[in-house]
Amino acid sequence: MKKVLIISRQFLGGGIGLYTYECFTKLKKWHDTKIITTYYRNKIEDTNNVIRVKETGSFLPDAIRFFLHSLFNTLRLDYDTIFGTTYFHGFLGIFAKILRRKKLVVTIHDLGLAEKFIRSNSIINIGRYFLHKLVTKYADSIIVTNKKMIKDLNTHFGVKESKIVYSPLGIDTGIFNPEVEAGTVKRKFGINGNTPILFSAGIRPKKGLEYLVEACKILKGNGRDFKVIIAGSATSIFKPYLDKLNTMIDEFQLRENFIFPGIVELEDMPYYYKDCDIYVAPSYYGEGWGMPCTEAAAVGVPIVATTLFEDTGVVVNNETGLVVNPKDSKQLAIAIEKLLTDKELANKFKENGIMYVKQFTWEWHVEKIAGVI
Repeated sequence: MKKVLIISRQFLGGGIGLYTYECFTKLKKWHDTKIITTYYRNKIEDTNNVIRVKETGSFLPDAIRFFLHSLFNTLRLDYDTIFGTTYFHGFLGIFAKILRRKKLVVTIHDLGLAEKFIRSNSIINIGRYFLHKLVTKYADSIIVTNKKMIKDLNTHFGVKESKIVYSPLGIDTGIFNPEVEAGTVKRKFGINGNTPILFSAGIRPKKGLEYLVEACKILKGNGRDFKVIIAGSATSIFKPYLDKLNTMIDEFQLRENFIFPGIVELEDMPYYYKDCDIYVAPSYYGEGWGMPCTEAAAVGVPIVATTLFEDTGVVVNNETGLVVNPKDSKQLAIAIEKLLTDKELANKFKENGIMYVKQFTWEWHVEKIAGVI
């Protein structure tokens, strides 16, 4: 048994937060595990092994505070291996790797941010690119969640396959399953007769929600009756993007078609999936997996997603859902309309999706990490 120090700002908030939670709670089966984090919503009994960095809600000062706390603790605590749950958190472990010769393991979920450097020479993207470059150089092992990443890491950063561990993310079928009670969300929002369409994730540009709004304009023009539930929120840095979406919704006269419940707690998400007829994932870059897609499939919801999610392996075109090109509102509208009208196809996707995602377990994913710790 080794001593492991996990670094992750997110804890139970969003996809990375859930990932961190599952890794922290399950790694303890194999190793003595501590974590440096900021926010854990008081849902962890093992608080003795949580080093909490308080946040003020101001993005840059909080990021600097977390950086300094992480650096201080990695240089003073007793441990064998640092595990960074993203490339940025892996970067925070490089100092201990160099100065204390500690082992560094990091999960790189996608290269979307780094790949943007190739298309855009903005200072931010250049910085992200070189952070990836440093992390891939100093990490002893890199965890990836889809096979495409193995090729991408070699192409962009020259990482040898022997350094990469492929392990798909898991899903908790005890929470997300077809037996979830129906009707809770429809009653909450007074949805009667409308076809509910769901999106669940943080509201940010890479998610491609403007293309969903444009697709909804087409659907409404075709006489379709629907409601779109956007289960998520925008942090302060992405508020201008949310404002843009709201402007589009008002301009297209779609206000009555959209519901924004804000952040939905993990335990409530199964009810949102259950009461929706279609799950939509319109992202156009920066997706390494697609956890909401597997959650939706596990509950029995057919999916419309961009090719990014076919590449990661969470959606199988014409088997568990329909796949469209990114940034293509017309294709998105056609795919949604097809599932609205072809109930036989929708039911096929439901049944196939439930069976397909059973192969993905958190236990298997974390066991692969434990093996390289």
